Amino acid sequence: MLIRVFCNHDLARMYFSIFLLHFAYTSLFLELPAILVVNLNISVASHWLFYAKALILSLVFLVPALYFAERKAIIKELMITSIFTFFLTFFAITFYNQSYIFVTSTVTLFFVGFSFLESIL
Repeated sequence: MLIRVFCNHDLARMYFSIFLLHFAYTSLFLELPAILVVNLNISVASHWLFYAKALILSLVFLVPALYFAERKAIIKELMITSIFTFFLTFFAITFYNQSYIFVTSTVTLFFVGFSFLESIL
């Protein structure tokens, strides 16, 4: 029974997608504290405020996007958009991380992409 689960190509693709999603998420949280301290001069004690703002802003965008996707039956299109947004913001924050507004908006979009993908996978 267990062998059939591991040999199922659809499940294997889903497992691999979830692995990549969490790998990128973990990578961001390994890189982001250094960016906040070194480039933006945000103390470690204030990181929670940065993350809270980004998470709350991402929910403002995520909830209407999920509602719209379900209502219009365009989950696949928004999933592809979320994947593109997720990886684009991941690489954008890696290469341009000197502006507080840019980093905040990029992390917010990253959270939107991650949360959308997490909720539909």
